[in-house]
Amino acid sequence: MRWWRLLQAQPDGAYDVAVCCPAMLRSYELDITTRFGAERVDAMQFYHVAFFLEEMAQYTAAEAAYRKALQYSAQPSAGDNEKWQATRIDILTSMARLFEIQSKLKQAETALAEASAIPMDDLSLARVKNRLGVVCTKSGSLRVAEEALAQALQIRQRVLGASHSRTGQTLKHMISLYEALGDYSKAEQCGQKALAITEDALGPTSYHVSSILTKLGSLYNVKKEFTKSESLLKRALQIREEKYGRYHPFTAEVLRAMGNIYVDRQNWDLSEEYLTQALTTYEKLGHPEAARTLTRLGELYTQTGRLAKAEDALLRAVRLHKAALGPTHSRVAQALKHLMTVFEEQHKYAEGEAVGQEALEIHLHCLGTDHYHTSSTQLRLGRIKTALGKTEEAETLLRHALRVRQTLFGSKSELVGEVLVALGELHVSTGNGGEAEAELTAALAVLTQTYAPDHWRVTQATNLLSRARQVAQVVSNNEV
Repeated sequence: MRWWRLLQAQPDGAYDVAVCCPAMLRSYELDITTRFGAERVDAMQFYHVAFFLEEMAQYTAAEAAYRKALQYSAQPSAGDNEKWQATRIDILTSMARLFEIQSKLKQAETALAEASAIPMDDLSLARVKNRLGVVCTKSGSLRVAEEALAQALQIRQRVLGASHSRTGQTLKHMISLYEALGDYSKAEQCGQKALAITEDALGPTSYHVSSILTKLGSLYNVKKEFTKSESLLKRALQIREEKYGRYHPFTAEVLRAMGNIYVDRQNWDLSEEYLTQALTTYEKLGHPEAARTLTRLGELYTQTGRLAKAEDALLRAVRLHKAALGPTHSRVAQALKHLMTVFEEQHKYAEGEAVGQEALEIHLHCLGTDHYHTSSTQLRLGRIKTALGKTEEAETLLRHALRVRQTLFGSKSELVGEVLVALGELHVSTGNGGEAEAELTAALAVLTQTYAPDHWRVTQATNLLSRARQVAQVVSNNEV
């Protein structure tokens, strides 16, 4: 029996990982080459090994296996025939997925660029473009993502038909793309088409249906359509629990999504219940998604004023992310960003500035200057620098965050309003009441389109506007 067939999932989602290490890869390679010669080593053997390792979140070992697969797919005995070209495309596309899972987006793009340089048929091109669209959506290259996914969709509709499951998969990825672009109507249209196609092609209880339901549920949450969001996510959760059981990472993924919507609805008890259930599953399996769930719990604890618990959860998340993904991974930055907010709430501005600067450097490295997450870190760090009296540094950060958000979401987005409030607060602190008044007036015009009059963001902006007018009046009186 080939050794990778020992990697069988248990009912609770656990795996036997005793063989999951690079040493076993070397042992397997030596066994094959000794018995049959190097020319008989099949790249696809290592490809399948890599896939299993990836499924178990053994990412370092999976990458080693994919690289071995690439090495053997380029052997002289393989030649340049269509079979081996297709093999290399499969391996490179799967490597890109592995890098994407770890948020190593530049490496993912490099792998896809190498795959794109290989002659291929239309369906292989659609697969590469499909993956490129997913990666670029996450990296913030949204127009590149839109072009890639549109090309993949056109090919799959033409070659496979409009009702094929792979056509539905491309439409599923377009949900995230158009949500990121702020075109919620188009995101919903793509999601509903994807759901109808996939239910018809694969059945109403397939994993892919539950995946679309989860994405659509999260989209409706962003659109403030809570009833639809809750209904879709509960259906996705039922599918995952019946198919995989309670303690499985696929089930935990939906539990976390449920927790997210209740955080946004400020239903703290339910959000904590679902997030804690997800965390229990991930910790039981030793799964790296435990760290992301701890980050979300840290946000929850921050919003409910449990700052000591928030700090503990976020410090644990940072440690787990650094151990699993390295110190410069974007998920490390996300946890640090929320930890910065905890320090801000505790008036520990020096500590907040330190972790905020670390988070910003990581985001700039991983995502670039024009990504939403980079702007979010700049906004929070700008607020801390305002509190520390470093007003020039604060204004530079906040101005950049404002430009990014205006470009990504338009000037009428509530996300732009958040930055305008921070700029208004900065200018109140420096005695520039006139500029603060203009910024806060603009902020309120945006925020009141999204939030109720008694929402804390509206109240904050209103109070700051009153202070700005007082400052402006004092300055005017002094000038007289």
